[in-house]
Amino acid sequence: MKSISTLEPLELVAHWERAETINARGWQWIPYVNVLTLALGLVLLSSHWLCPPGFPVAVPAVAQSMSYQYARPFRESITIDADLRIFFNHRLYDFTQLEQVFRAIPESDGTLLLKADGQVPLSKVLELTSFAKTHGWTSVQLAVNASCE
Repeated sequence: MKSISTLEPLELVAHWERAETINARGWQWIPYVNVLTLALGLVLLSSHWLCPPGFPVAVPAVAQSMSYQYARPFRESITIDADLRIFFNHRLYDFTQLEQVFRAIPESDGTLLLKADGQVPLSKVLELTSFAKTHGWTSVQLAVNASCE
């Protein structure tokens, strides 16, 4: 008789050989263990306990008119850097000064190019976009500098 090797998984091969030679049982339980193991694995993989990869993202709501339609040539550009500084016409502004500058621009019914750093929060970009739309710009195009460091 063969010795049972402890390296075999669950020593099922040894039980199979012993049952074939002795022929003591009328049915074999090893195939049922295999089928039940496969069924348990498939059930666990398709269950709700398995979390999908990634994480939930809550994107702020945007009006339908602000969705991308088509590219237009822009008249002015505004830049936001990683430190949330706002540059317009090569000058540094904050939101209160920017409102006065936007009011002073005649016929601001063109396209404003908003250049933002990749580190700028989306809420600030959307705030500046809605600010420009309320002050007469018909569309705002977004250009993002997303460096992969």
